[in-house]
Amino acid sequence: MPNLTQLRLAAREIFNEALRAADAGAAVRRAVRLEDAHLSVCDTVIDVSIQQSIYAIAIGKAAFAMASALDEILAGKLVAGVLSSNAPRGTPALSLWQVFPGGHPEPNEQSLQAAKACFDLLQRADEERALVLFLISGGGSAMIEWPIAEDIALPDLRSANKALVSCGASIGEINAVRRAFSTVKGGRLAARAPHCDQITLITSDVPPGEEGNVASGPTLAPRNDAHDARVVIARYSLRSLQPRPKLPAGSVSSLKSPMTFRINKSKMAVPLFGNDWVSSAKSRALSRARTQFVSSQAASSPALFGATALADGIWKRPYAWLCRRARPALNRLSPFAPALMALTETAPRPARLSTARRSHARARSG
Repeated sequence: MPNLTQLRLAAREIFNEALRAADAGAAVRRAVRLEDAHLSVCDTVIDVSIQQSIYAIAIGKAAFAMASALDEILAGKLVAGVLSSNAPRGTPALSLWQVFPGGHPEPNEQSLQAAKACFDLLQRADEERALVLFLISGGGSAMIEWPIAEDIALPDLRSANKALVSCGASIGEINAVRRAFSTVKGGRLAARAPHCDQITLITSDVPPGEEGNVASGPTLAPRNDAHDARVVIARYSLRSLQPRPKLPAGSVSSLKSPMTFRINKSKMAVPLFGNDWVSSAKSRALSRARTQFVSSQAASSPALFGATALADGIWKRPYAWLCRRARPALNRLSPFAPALMALTETAPRPARLSTARRSHARARSG
């Protein structure tokens, strides 16, 4: 019978195995390959022997992992890149990249600086008719931003974001309003390089067709059935919550189709994690559980159920929240339960949410 320390270490390895299934860098390495003069991105092959320049922009929580992988794959082919993320200190430096610690969950000054750097890079790339690779992941909405009007300042953007995320609106509704005061979101960032070949790699578990909700879709125009910002503002009484100055005249009404942006051979978006990600993560966790406990009683069905409980929500839910949500079920498991519950002993208890924020959280995780 393994002791508690052994069980705890094994449970952590099971948890880590599920996390490895969501490694954004590994996903990029699977999707992008450079062989001789041919760059393969999923099923698309690009001849880079014609000396076409390659630029990159990485935005979101997984930006460092994705950019590091791309930097490694492209070796000397990458000309320059811009990266905005909230990655922790100690992340390896990327010599060809301008790196900005963008804000999250609200934009900061670095978010604005990141947008300006992206604009400059895209102007240069467009003049060269280069290939631009966009690496997009969750959290990017706040990590890069530029207002649609000069009289909208950073405090206005931050106040608007606070009002939006606490009003109970769904992520689709929130993004509809975000696009109304942004020159970055809803495909407007990519629109700055109309003469470039563009490929967007998206790291997220959103359902098919919802890729535009990741980082508010800086390279993807809103869908035809996207929420109307005017309706969202009225539904949640946001006019009284909007910071002054108000949204610029015409910005809301024009948001249904701000631009024409077709995904074709020169402009395409590729989700790196398919619909089966969660079941894949669960399978890997279960496989690791069997490996770890093959010679003990912990390989019983309840133990494997415990591994599944951990794997089930790793992507969408914070670790501490997930573990505490699973505690009632884990209380009934033996001997696997003590190891799983030990992982949560030092985790901080999450703050209580208002009714509106709970509703918003449910909408985002749904």
